[in-house]
Amino acid sequence: MTSHGRPPAHARTVPESAIARLAAREHAVWTRLGGGPVVRQCVRLLIALTLADGMARLAHLREPVWSLITAVIVTQGSITETMSTGRDQIIGTLIGAGAGIAVIALGLTVMPWQVAFLVALPPLVWLSAWRGARRFALITLMIIVLFPSEGGAFARPFDRLLSILCGVVASVVVSYLVLHRPARREAFATAAAMFGDIATMLGKALERRADQAELVAMTEAGITKLLRIDALLTEASREGRAALARRDPMLARLPGVLRRVQGDAFLVARAVNAGK
Repeated sequence: MTSHGRPPAHARTVPESAIARLAAREHAVWTRLGGGPVVRQCVRLLIALTLADGMARLAHLREPVWSLITAVIVTQGSITETMSTGRDQIIGTLIGAGAGIAVIALGLTVMPWQVAFLVALPPLVWLSAWRGARRFALITLMIIVLFPSEGGAFARPFDRLLSILCGVVASVVVSYLVLHRPARREAFATAAAMFGDIATMLGKALERRADQAELVAMTEAGITKLLRIDALLTEASREGRAALARRDPMLARLPGVLRRVQGDAFLVARAVNAGK
């Protein structure tokens, strides 16, 4: 401890979250077993299906099949993608469920349900065309109205809504806890590859073996890697509760450092290549 009651600088690093540590251990075991990304996703998807089905059956839902379909749609290769797809699924499901309940209510009171369905359909088609992520609203409307099931007319949409929510929850749990690939590891590996590309670019410039177009192409390839690192930082920020800047300051500053290094390297390479 220092005289101000704070730990020394070398001891202030916030430890990785439990999820990150678990992911690192799983990654090491999985790598030793020779598991690739395709097999990894297959295992994650199978576990998500099993969990979704178990949750739906424990809740005594009449149609657990919708939880399985949702788990297939929502379970993605990363936490960020799963959360984004799950959010879109929930929002779309709520919109579609509201439209479906309105169709059922109108069909029981003032008009045939077929007419009510045709009235509700165009707005949701437009919503799907305007914002593709909201296509789940149209899907949910058709699930509620067009697929008959047992039980009361208004029990059907709520039962199917709960089944879909079971699928989303199962997918999110699996994305966090099952064979999650640590984003930190891939981010630094991508950064190392980017530094290698920068060294190659400077070497070619010093030897006058690269023209302006090739230098620009190599810089654009570096920008692609930077975008990937930005996505990995978003993924890493979801792996723990604390802010990434506090939990892993080196990783948080990585994109800014790389942008400055790449920009300076390109200017130096262009000047050297031009003989200035």
